[in-house]
Amino acid sequence: MSGNSMSVEEIIRRIESTPVPKVKKVACAFSGGLDSSLGIELLKRKYKAEEIVPITVDVGQGEQELEMAR
Repeated sequence: MSGNSMSVEEIIRRIESTPVPKVKKVACAFSGGLDSSLGIELLKRKYKAEEIVPITVDVGQGEQELEMAR
C-alpha cells in the first residue's frame, strides 16, 4: 500500500484501541450499503449501543434502494 493507506487490520486495531464511552441510544445515517452495515456493527460492538435508530433520507435514489435499506 502506498501513501496514507492503511490495511483493514490496522484500521480494526486502531478502532479497538480507542477508548469510547458506552452509549444507550444513537442515531446513524443508514443507506443499507456495506459502509452503513459496518458502522452499525461497530456501534453495537465498540460503543455497546443498546438502541440504534437508523435514519434514511429519500434523496431521489428510488423506492427499491430505500426498501433495501429498511
